[in-house]
Amino acid sequence: MRRILPVLLLSIALGFLATATSAQTSEPVAPKKKTEKKHKMTDTVGVVNGQVILLYDYRGILSDMIRQAARDSAVKNGAVTPAQLTDFVNAAWDKTVEDIIVEQEIYKRKLNLSDAETKARILKTPPPFLVQQFTDSMGKFRPDVMQQALNDPLNDSITHIIISVEKINLEHEALLAAIAQDVKSDEAKITRFNLWLKKQKLKARIDDRRVAFGYY
Repeated sequence: MRRILPVLLLSIALGFLATATSAQTSEPVAPKKKTEKKHKMTDTVGVVNGQVILLYDYRGILSDMIRQAARDSAVKNGAVTPAQLTDFVNAAWDKTVEDIIVEQEIYKRKLNLSDAETKARILKTPPPFLVQQFTDSMGKFRPDVMQQALNDPLNDSITHIIISVEKINLEHEALLAAIAQDVKSDEAKITRFNLWLKKQKLKARIDDRRVAFGYY
């Protein structure tokens, strides 16, 4: 699965020009069930329209949701209650299914972008987070400095993250525009998209095997 953790990846990318690294702190992760030890991370947790969901991918999304909740103070003292865990398990599943449906529709409509196409669009129309990163102390955006940084081989790993995040954003925007092309307001477009996604979920062939892995 390729559409995992865009927010987390973006937060890493925004450290692009940082000169110091912050101290690492321990973060809560999804509680491990005893039954999970019997399974491999490459085992299948579910299948959506023929696309397999691996235990590795599903656990990654679940753990990151819990981490984000801890950062937002929704999880107190790093302790997840049984009720909260159930909510996280279901939310992670819904996100995984929806991401797959969206990705499949993007490919179906041929809206997917290559890394080269995405980078070219970034250089032509930089996203707000990059404009902010490359704006000097006088408030002037420096596209020349941004281009130099993105083309520097030393920054390849960070550039790859930025491209991956922006590719998702651009493809999602293209899909939204295609689904709600006759709608004017942004709010109405989101409503139209959510209705479309709900219908697609009802039509999708979904094989949910989470119970076999100790999830409920």
